[in-house]
Amino acid sequence: MAEFKSVTYTAQEVVTGDASKMFATAELISGKVSFLQVEYVTPATTANGDTALLAYLPSGMTLVPAMCTVETVAGSGAATIDVGIQGVVEDSIASNLDVSAAGTQILTLNSSPYVKYSERKIIEATFSAGGLTAGRTLYFNFFLVNSN
Repeated sequence: MAEFKSVTYTAQEVVTGDASKMFATAELISGKVSFLQVEYVTPATTANGDTALLAYLPSGMTLVPAMCTVETVAGSGAATIDVGIQGVVEDSIASNLDVSAAGTQILTLNSSPYVKYSERKIIEATFSAGGLTAGRTLYFNFFLVNSN
């Protein structure tokens, strides 16, 4: 069987005897990881198609796949949400997240998860399939890498 090596592995293989040089270049390990938690409390009226502006995604930042979640503290009514970048695609981050019961869901990142935007963008949620119960708290957890 053939054995193939990634660029990262090849660069690390050269310096395996010196742990201080495990990462040959910053490009191979990317940048600083940041955590952004957005608390959103549902208003008295939320209808199908309504949007909530959640947070700004700073320029040069990239979302980390499988580490982004939405937590529902208590059931929020018969509703699903799409999470995306405003002006890009409505559900570019995740779609049809069921927030009707308490729990945590991983945002599955529908589009390419490693998109780095050169300018600041807005992360938004779009509500569908019914309305949200007023006063419910949703926590959106985003892990970002500074790729500048």
